[in-house]
Amino acid sequence: MPQVFLLDNQHHQHQFGYDVLSPLQLADGSVVLIDRGWIHGDITRRIFPKIQIPNDSIHLQGTAYFPSKNQWVLGPVFEEKENKTVIIERFDKQLVSQLLQKAVYPFIIRLDKQDTHGFVREWETVSMPPQRHLAYALQWFAMALVILIIFLALNLKKKNEKTVQ
Repeated sequence: MPQVFLLDNQHHQHQFGYDVLSPLQLADGSVVLIDRGWIHGDITRRIFPKIQIPNDSIHLQGTAYFPSKNQWVLGPVFEEKENKTVIIERFDKQLVSQLLQKAVYPFIIRLDKQDTHGFVREWETVSMPPQRHLAYALQWFAMALVILIIFLALNLKKKNEKTVQ
């Protein structure tokens, strides 16, 4: 069973690396992946970082993150390495669940920056306020209305020209 998942093709300050995802088994037997942050990787991918795993019970604090499901993958989805480490191209709940042979939550917990069990954690929070969604919706409805008016005006004009002749 893998102890660490390294999320491939992650960059920090123009350097190649991985996001370190550690499975955490909960009291009910299910697993949630903990994103411990970014760690520098070898650009040739011949040497992989050795990650220390805490063996005792620990208290973690973080934020739930739902990764995008629409990601393109051009190579193998995962690659097993030594020391129970698996390189993955993207978070795939079914794949991780299969590899761990346990139920896995559909989100990742990103550790808070203050937590001592992590690495570099400078995640960008992408949020869009509801007002912006509303503005986009109004913009599209207005465009649809303008196109409808143009369509009707052109067709009525053609119909009037035919009836006049």
